[in-house]
Amino acid sequence: MFQRICYCPIRHCPALILALFVLAVQAIGLQPAHAQLATPPFELLIDRDYQKLPSFTGTPSTKTLYGSAIATQFNRPFIYIKNLSTSPLEDLHLTVGDTLYHFDSLAAGLIAVKSPSDVTPTATPSNNGDQLDVHFAGGLATGQSATFQVRFAQDSCPTCGLPSYEVVLFNMCVDGSSMGPPGLVSADFGGGGKFGPTPWPDAPPSGVGEGHYAPLGSPPPSEPAPFFPPTPVIPEPSGLLLGLIGSIGMATFGGSRKSRRSA
Repeated sequence: MFQRICYCPIRHCPALILALFVLAVQAIGLQPAHAQLATPPFELLIDRDYQKLPSFTGTPSTKTLYGSAIATQFNRPFIYIKNLSTSPLEDLHLTVGDTLYHFDSLAAGLIAVKSPSDVTPTATPSNNGDQLDVHFAGGLATGQSATFQVRFAQDSCPTCGLPSYEVVLFNMCVDGSSMGPPGLVSADFGGGGKFGPTPWPDAPPSGVGEGHYAPLGSPPPSEPAPFFPPTPVIPEPSGLLLGLIGSIGMATFGGSRKSRRSA
């Protein structure tokens, strides 16, 4: 009975072959669609100008800033995070891309929390300041957000220059070329869920440096502040799909072998 069903000649069981083929095509088609509907766990933005982030409220300033002030902004950017997951976001971990630099302290501490923030985060350094661990007491619930400022310094000479977050986090040269892998982002969610570590997306340098100026709040000459995370990866074919493909192969192979015996 098994041989008659699974190893019949193709010309004697077209309905079986057609049915298996249709199921296989449907399974293949469903895989990318499911991946495209996957919801990113959070939105993460970084920018030198707080007025460009979604948490900013009020009237943007038109004050003109010159090179030194803009360099300071790049050294002390603002980070905005919004939880898009159904689980509370409890911890965010950020690492530098270039280990010649580290997270440094601001006047208010390791981070300066901006208002409004649904939850006030706290931060601690790890790995000699190469990683920043941000904790949200009670967790950021779905749709809640927080904004905080960070600062960077050089390991060998903390008072020499003001390293830009584009160099420190994204490991990119001032001419836009990559100098190595970017920093990593990871997060912990309530219930034991984790995301990452995953590299930051590339952020081309803005081209605004010493000797240049731009009105505060004006659009940067580069692409918008990076959005995280990247496009979800399409999952591998499921076991059902592999089983269907295998069944088709067995039927085809069995039919051809029996035909050769008859000949």
